[in-house]
Amino acid sequence: MNTSYRRIAAYLMLLSGITHPAQMLVYGTAPEIRGPATTGMIFLLVGAGLLTPWRAFLWLALALPLAGGLGALFRIAADVPTAFTYFHALIDFVVVGLAGASLAEGHPTLGRWLRRAAIALVAVAGGGFILLLSALRDNPARPSVGELRVARGPEADIEYYAGGPQTGHIVVLLPSFARSAADFNELATALNRDGYRTLAIQPRGVEGSELPSMLGTLHTYAADVDRVLAAEAVEEPAVLLGHAYGNRVARTFASDFPERTRTLILLAAGGAAPTPPEVGTAILLAALKIVPEARRREAVDLAFFAEGNPVTDDWLRGWYPRAGIAEQNASSATPYAEWGAGGEAPILILEAEEDAVAAHGGAQLQAKFPNRVQLRKIPNAGHALLNERPQRIHDGVTGYLATLF
Repeated sequence: MNTSYRRIAAYLMLLSGITHPAQMLVYGTAPEIRGPATTGMIFLLVGAGLLTPWRAFLWLALALPLAGGLGALFRIAADVPTAFTYFHALIDFVVVGLAGASLAEGHPTLGRWLRRAAIALVAVAGGGFILLLSALRDNPARPSVGELRVARGPEADIEYYAGGPQTGHIVVLLPSFARSAADFNELATALNRDGYRTLAIQPRGVEGSELPSMLGTLHTYAADVDRVLAAEAVEEPAVLLGHAYGNRVARTFASDFPERTRTLILLAAGGAAPTPPEVGTAILLAALKIVPEARRREAVDLAFFAEGNPVTDDWLRGWYPRAGIAEQNASSATPYAEWGAGGEAPILILEAEEDAVAAHGGAQLQAKFPNRVQLRKIPNAGHALLNERPQRIHDGVTGYLATLF
């Protein structure tokens, strides 16, 4: 057996075992760091075992770094990789090669099978990696209206678009799942003409808004809104207008920052009930640019548009899958009880009559809080009601705002 291969593999495993938990010194003890730290302890044990003659440790040195390396490829494609991710992926695959070479020494048949398995694995992993990268590519939206600004923060910089007179009452616009602030272009322009000051926020992972982690909560997104208001030196309570996923962020903000909330306007106010499986599948297909356009158009039609309403090009593009993954994680990590009530703020809900995603969510919220929730139905509209019925949305929003200011 070639002991030099085994010894090099041992030293690399020991190095990996040390640098895995060392990430806590750089990134703290967040959950996404504690897992790799545990992996590092296992790698230390395997590295030490490779310095003994026991052959079982060679098999462990083949299997564990292989799993770790494949996991690293997934994080590089779908998560937010760090320098440690690339470093450990390199070590993992080198160790796999060294362990395989040591196991094959003196065993020609085993060596042939290991080489064949390695070729097949490289082909499958490489193909899967490329496919995943392609699937998660952004499908950029049209340009957003307004003046591009950035709210700087210690964790993430957040882009937003400011429009309208400086003295106008503040209306914060929060877009839908995996979508851009550009969805509000027509509404923002109309509100600006009416004298309101709009701040259309790009969620984390959309365009220039940074996405440092996939493991936030809805409170993370609410804090981003607060940072934007601070960047604009807004002192008066603001109007929060959230579409679909943005409705969750708006309600979380009102729960976390009640003193900064004047009222909520919610379009497609879902979140209490799970999305129907067939609609969830359609949303996934719509967001993936790798899916043929005809199939994506069918998916968008099913999930977002009322029957008979044409699917517009703006909803075939404007998708940010990695941002969507982070948003889904945030929703899953935040109990409904922490945000569902929307604090104590008064609420206007504009509910599409043919919403396949958040059917009856607004009616349920009004039934629970009848004294502070108003509900208005938007006929012949689905989940994309901003696009389908822009004038009805504008009239509903401005009519409501006129009663407040």
